[in-house]
Amino acid sequence: MRELTIATRCKFNYLELIAENIECDLPAFFSNILCKYAGLKVLENKYKDENGVIWELSRFKRVRIIMGLTAEFKEMGLGLKLPFGHNSLGWHYCLSLDEWSYGKVIVYRWTEQKNKFLVIAENLENFINGLYMEDQGLSKVQSFHESAEIKIRELTIAPRVGTYYWKLIEDALGTSLNPSFKKLLARCAGLRINENIYEDKEGRIWSLDQFVKPSVMANLTIEFLECGYGRKMPFAYNNSWHLCLSFDKESYGKIIVNRWTDHPPEEQFLIIANSLEEFINELRVETDEFAE
Repeated sequence: MRELTIATRCKFNYLELIAENIECDLPAFFSNILCKYAGLKVLENKYKDENGVIWELSRFKRVRIIMGLTAEFKEMGLGLKLPFGHNSLGWHYCLSLDEWSYGKVIVYRWTEQKNKFLVIAENLENFINGLYMEDQGLSKVQSFHESAEIKIRELTIAPRVGTYYWKLIEDALGTSLNPSFKKLLARCAGLRINENIYEDKEGRIWSLDQFVKPSVMANLTIEFLECGYGRKMPFAYNNSWHLCLSFDKESYGKIIVNRWTDHPPEEQFLIIANSLEEFINELRVETDEFAE
């Protein structure tokens, strides 16, 4: 089963609105980071500054929050700062565009009475490239910095589904999920992908608009059972309909669409693919042609 491409996390018009808030263009590398990681957690979430202080990156901020905070900072006279992440205390990590600290990464410690702004990295590249996993240490990061050309490296998106939801789902279905299926959802749950069009054997076109969030996945799996709809696990949306993997005896392993909004119960579920592998491997980008 092939790996899908996670869609951009930041629409271009949002980037334009942020630029309007600060009345200048966004640095290209800052925009690239938002497009990849906005709203997500990453495994490389520790940063050690030059003073030996370790900072935790709990999550990259959602784009709408960044829009609101940049406008709020400006209105409060806090200068031009682009917040991009936060720690467990709610302190904001910002890229500074102020003259005194241009290009540096600053922590806005808004709960503190003094020294609310603290520089922790000389630039965003150093901050991103200096992030590390807690059990990994800094050795790989340090060797990376020895390169003459500094590039922002790829970070590892944290698993999107935790043990708690896997247990809820598997207990409801009465079986263990296929490791490949779990790997797909651990990477894509709650996210959009670029390869989002599927054509079934009847020539019908189906869109995969977004993978379902873990909590919704678990709740709907249990709801289907309670309503007598059988053992079906919804994993993605087709508009408001659900794309499900079936665990029922008569349709085991097949991909089924739950057309719950405008079909009677006897016509509600429709098989569109014979297996998950077939469905995933034949997804395409909307503007692409099928491979030969």
